[in-house]
Amino acid sequence: MFDNGLKDLRAVMDKVAAGSRNYERKKDVNEFYTPDYARYKLVIYFKDGRTRWYYSYDIIKFQGGARCDEHESMVKLLRIVKNKQGSFKTAVLYATTEEIPTTNKGIYNVEIAKYNWYGSYLYNKYVEFIPGTQDFKLDLNKLKVGPKKIEK
Repeated sequence: MFDNGLKDLRAVMDKVAAGSRNYERKKDVNEFYTPDYARYKLVIYFKDGRTRWYYSYDIIKFQGGARCDEHESMVKLLRIVKNKQGSFKTAVLYATTEEIPTTNKGIYNVEIAKYNWYGSYLYNKYVEFIPGTQDFKLDLNKLKVGPKKIEK
């Protein structure tokens, strides 16, 4: 799962840079679904004044059941940033440090990554993942120790 033995944010950035598969959407979706549980929240401030936010989908369902993959959900959100590059002023990825990350009362106050319109980004150096047998989760104890805002 982790490339080159990296368990921090560099593995996510390498995976985002690799790109994703292309596919055709079979139906138009005009309405966004907000999940009940999400570890991350992406907020994009566009140049025309709009603000859009996206939640992560951490639960991956498959034929034998379901598992939590917070590593892959972060990759998917950062791919959205990569696809919208040039049309926004700032994009900020937030995380919540709650054990059960509910979206209805979740406090997304820890900055994970911050992008500007030039394509450069800053990231939180306290982000690490705990590889498990099935679940890949964010190390909340290490994230709580670090700063809430990203510093240069």
